Amino acid sequence: LLVAVEVPDGACRSAYSDLGRTAVDAPIADAALRHDEGACRLATGGHGPDASGVVALSAASEIASAFDPRAMPPNWKRDIGEAMREAIPSWDDARASGEYRRELAITLVLRLIEACLAERGRS
Repeated sequence: LLVAVEVPDGACRSAYSDLGRTAVDAPIADAALRHDEGACRLATGGHGPDASGVVALSAASEIASAFDPRAMPPNWKRDIGEAMREAIPSWDDARASGEYRRELAITLVLRLIEACLAERGRS
């Protein structure tokens, strides 16, 4: 029995993105971001045959948490990408190679970070 739901006061932002071959296919890879009180948490999925393919991106999250949306470091995309390449396993299946899946996840995460930073810069 659910008796209450607490909703943050708006300081928390979250985003999700995925890509599949078609709208009804399971995603080849996906990405999630949560930003709350200066901390950024990142994760990606699709890197295994089941829920074991979900990867919490701790090192990339730490790097992203340190960003100031008004003064981005010049190599931030490279730094996030390198941290993610180390964290994400290479897993091939009939839909995608492990290398493609990993690079897709990096692209999805970078897009989420850019959107979050743009939103933070406006607030």
